[in-house]
Amino acid sequence: MGSRFKIIKQKTKDFGFEKVIILMVFYISLYLIAIANQRPDNAEHFIGLSMYLLAPFLAFILYLFNFKVQILKSKNLYLIILIMLLTIVLSELIRGVSPYLIPQATAAILLTLLLDSQIALISNAFLILIITVMFDLDLALIFIGIVANSLGILIVFREKLRAKILLDGIYIGLISAVLYLSIYFIEARYASDLILNLGYFFLSGVLASVIAIGTMPLWESIFKILTPFKLLELINPDNKLLKELSIEAPGTYHHSLLVGNLCEAAAEKIGANRLLAKAGAYYHDIGKIKRPLYFKENQFGIENPHDKLEPIQSLEIILSHSVDGLKIGKENKLPIEVIDIIDQHHGKTLMSYFYYKAKENNEMVPERKFRYKGNKPQTKEAALVMLADSVEAAVRSLNEVNDASIQKIVCNVIKSKLEDKQLDEAPITNQVIRIITEVFVSEIKGIYHNRISYPKQQF
Repeated sequence: MGSRFKIIKQKTKDFGFEKVIILMVFYISLYLIAIANQRPDNAEHFIGLSMYLLAPFLAFILYLFNFKVQILKSKNLYLIILIMLLTIVLSELIRGVSPYLIPQATAAILLTLLLDSQIALISNAFLILIITVMFDLDLALIFIGIVANSLGILIVFREKLRAKILLDGIYIGLISAVLYLSIYFIEARYASDLILNLGYFFLSGVLASVIAIGTMPLWESIFKILTPFKLLELINPDNKLLKELSIEAPGTYHHSLLVGNLCEAAAEKIGANRLLAKAGAYYHDIGKIKRPLYFKENQFGIENPHDKLEPIQSLEIILSHSVDGLKIGKENKLPIEVIDIIDQHHGKTLMSYFYYKAKENNEMVPERKFRYKGNKPQTKEAALVMLADSVEAAVRSLNEVNDASIQKIVCNVIKSKLEDKQLDEAPITNQVIRIITEVFVSEIKGIYHNRISYPKQQF
């Protein structure tokens, strides 16, 4: 028991005393609202209400302590509390019309989209238990709210388009109505306004999704959260920065699209964020906009300008595209997650061509001078972009592209990154590397498949 207390004390110290104060203020606020609405008229009622409110709150806090301690350390705790308070305020405003119209699913939808389904599930259960007693509502709402919203969370978790969130609200509303109808039949309830109540339940789900869609930009902006919607906007071909890349550096743009396809396919298999990996791939070489003709993929029918430069001059130009990319990314307010991928997609890779060319010229140069100055990949998504970038460029340089050459070049590129310790700081295992290799080989074979040779026809 003593050791358990010490662990809790240490965790409390880790995320800051001010978070403890915030949580206590939040609980006291809930408690006072509940007391004001319930108005307990005897000691038993008062004690029972106090115990009821305390139990789910402690369960919620202990869950965060044990499984989501990073939430307690971050500003996301404030996000959760504010979204819960929003749902409670809406409940207070709407319950006068009908308690069945309360948009209980608002918090469930928002927290699923902004954070994750796990925190949404536990927060939803806590909130439903609190709201039902806080406003002295029909206890059947506990069952309906927890079940319907939990199913809704699992549906929302897979949706990436704003338009489909409204459809999710319709699903939640329908599920709530069906659950209410089941209770009506089981308990043989008398309800002259059954149809009206079913309509309220249906509208509550729709209303929750409308509120979620309407307030989403506010949460994204205040808490700097990268949602699937923002990522979809970034990978839209009509995005201003992508259009500029396609015009100024068409070869780089095409390369980035291919890298994006590889990253997305691999991310699906290894449990990474496929949209973030794809967005990172689309923007990883955005710095080449400044000097597009100094990069091979953009040299259409012109001499290679590097032929007229010293190796050290060429090196500086090549290395600068990552620095330029960071600058362009920040100027265009790209999300920090995407900017990090721009920084990390080369890690500290050695520019071997220029390094060995300098050595041939008998130049005494340290190897570190010919390495990129970025950070090594810190996430699965950054690691995918690094590998896909190198693999796609290597395959494109092959004189003969077939199944055997693709398999060999993909394995060699990934092996070289591992041996150079570029992936040492990324959260990937040998098993994940094997999966990435298999996906890359399969996808590239699909891109560079051998076309069928048709006999010549006479026209």
